[in-house]
Amino acid sequence: MNFLNIKKRNKNRKVWELRENGFVPGSIYGKTIDSTPIRMPKKELKKALKEPGELYKVDTVLGPRFVKFIDIHKDPISKEPLHFSLVELPKDRENKVEIPVKLEGTPKGVKNGGVLVVLKDSLNVYGMVEDIPERIEENVKNLKIGEALTVDDLDVEEDIEIEENDNTVIAVCRPPIKTDEEMVEFWKPILEPMPISIPS
Repeated sequence: MNFLNIKKRNKNRKVWELRENGFVPGSIYGKTIDSTPIRMPKKELKKALKEPGELYKVDTVLGPRFVKFIDIHKDPISKEPLHFSLVELPKDRENKVEIPVKLEGTPKGVKNGGVLVVLKDSLNVYGMVEDIPERIEENVKNLKIGEALTVDDLDVEEDIEIEENDNTVIAVCRPPIKTDEEMVEFWKPILEPMPISIPS
């Protein structure tokens, strides 16, 4: 589980002073957490924001809690994070959370000259927060040229529900393609149900 290194911050300390020392001010709140000012090292925050998925764990005075980001305020010019907000995910009801999909292995199709194209690196799932996995892992070593991995192919626990349709394509092993016409001909039947542009 991704861990966020947050610490309670002193309200009396100026936020510009925190930022000059490499921290980003923030806040956290939830069902069992009163609204609390916090801080986090900027390098760690930026790294967390680049990773797919949105389920994190933090330590609080009441013990570990599951959270997700609900707001990130950035500088309009530099795009550096200036402030962030975390909300606690309740343990007594289902939550909707985006989690990453990790593909393992080298497809047979790639070994035969094909190219593995990943169309989705994360999915929205519903479940009790303690049952939601950190990520969905799937081995694609048997994927041949022209074959696709869909949501229906994923092996997930019964108590986890994936929001996307079963025919949503996660990845496909495409053949070597030399012309734009060949590219369109290959991708059209695969992407017709999906509102995304044709990959290269």
